[in-house]
Amino acid sequence: VCYYLSLSPDNREHFLHTICDRADDCVLGSPRNFNRLLTLVMSIFVKELRPLLKGKNIAENAAFSENIFLFIICSELRIPLFLIGKPGTSKSLAKSIVGEAMQEKG
Repeated sequence: VCYYLSLSPDNREHFLHTICDRADDCVLGSPRNFNRLLTLVMSIFVKELRPLLKGKNIAENAAFSENIFLFIICSELRIPLFLIGKPGTSKSLAKSIVGEAMQEKG
């Protein structure tokens, strides 16, 4: 999933088609199903963090949702995460929000 999110939108679709074509019994069902499931899970993660976002002017766009998802999954599983991207793509913001949420639950 982390590799998938690092791809451009065109490459994501190609990657999923390649995986489904090569697997005898593709558990993904179809690339569209995988995309829907991943988007649903990311939106649930962001929804759970909404109380921390109140009063802050934050755009909940795709980059923000993906970063939140990656930070939570990799933190919980203790997987190192190198998040590289253009300035203004919510990397530091996502890290701060996830860190704050984890400290409150800890």
